[in-house]
Amino acid sequence: DFEWKGHDLLLRALQKCSGRKKLHLIFSGWGKDYSKAKEYVTQQGLDEEVTFLPFSLSKPILAEFFSMTDFAVDQFRFLGTYGTAMVEALAAGCPTLMWIDEHAFRVRGWEPPPVINAAAEEHIVQQLERIADGDLDLEDLSRQSQAWVRRVHAPEAVLPDLMSRFAALQYAR
Repeated sequence: DFEWKGHDLLLRALQKCSGRKKLHLIFSGWGKDYSKAKEYVTQQGLDEEVTFLPFSLSKPILAEFFSMTDFAVDQFRFLGTYGTAMVEALAAGCPTLMWIDEHAFRVRGWEPPPVINAAAEEHIVQQLERIADGDLDLEDLSRQSQAWVRRVHAPEAVLPDLMSRFAALQYAR
């Protein structure tokens, strides 16, 4: 859905990317703007750079995709935060192009995830060009991604915090 994910920005950015012939994006087949996205790709002559799957992916197949692709794409619009897909991608060592509001994370004392950060169309173009030109070290980003998941989302990182919060709730009664 363009409204929530901002993949209209991604498609327009791909059209403007000078290195787009070195890229190939795969979209899963769901969302209210699926047909609009397919139309845009055809109208802009991006059929060589984009594949639309005619179905959505199950979690196991999505995990396989994350382990096989150079990078994943999440959202560019919704609050500058993430959901499970980004965590799953980073855990698989798949760098993710998306928008993270790094300032909001730091204000809360949270470590922002090491994503390929972009929110505006022109920033997405720049990041796609960096990927196409090999200026981004995707292997290093892969290592950073997995290390961040271990630091932030591993049970040994999450459980002590949750247990202290539960204990505080119990004593607050």
